[in-house]
Amino acid sequence: MNFKRFKGALVGASAAIAMVGGSLLAPLTASAADPTAAQCLAGGNQVSVRPGQPVILFNPPAADGFSYSTAQISHTFCSDPSGATDFGPVPDVTLQLQASNAGFSTATFQIALVPSAATNCSTVPSASYQNPPVTTTPNANGDVFYCVRSNSSDVTGATVSIRVGTHTETITACVGVGGAGQGCVGNGNFGPIIVQPATPELGSVALFGTGALGLAGYGLARIRKVRREEQES
Repeated sequence: MNFKRFKGALVGASAAIAMVGGSLLAPLTASAADPTAAQCLAGGNQVSVRPGQPVILFNPPAADGFSYSTAQISHTFCSDPSGATDFGPVPDVTLQLQASNAGFSTATFQIALVPSAATNCSTVPSASYQNPPVTTTPNANGDVFYCVRSNSSDVTGATVSIRVGTHTETITACVGVGGAGQGCVGNGNFGPIIVQPATPELGSVALFGTGALGLAGYGLARIRKVRREEQES
């Protein structure tokens, strides 16, 4: 066999395979791009929001008298009609954030849009907090970050963990898509707002432990006395 001819044929075949591979790879790369709202809906899917996780307001209040949450995240994405499969983020939507007592309390809440999930909500300038609803657009990854706070007495004065309200994130519009019948407007998610009471002070915990041990000792002494009386009789 002529080695030069074989080598030339091998190089030619490799080039041909590379061209075919490139032509196949291009559509795959394009299809892997994040869908727009219109592309998502055109494929028979829907634009959804997640998650509806509980928002926890921590007690005791901060120095300014407000109880703050940690930074929250809402994600807008293209999904199948069940909302179970994520086909990629959809940032070209308008998202409305709401927080209300929803009949669970008399609390009022404020919302601040923040740059990341690492934001310390208690350090966000007070002027950044707004009365809900708050309307915004997600970033390129379909994410919105926000903080919730309240200085209502049933939040800052709570002594047990209780539900004081509800938060909702609702898609109110899709860019380039019109009409509520398009499967975009109204899709959203919700979750509870819960106040987390202060952790008991160490002195209180020690006092409770001492009392519990005393009761246990008393109970054990009573049991021994009853057994002794039964044996004597």
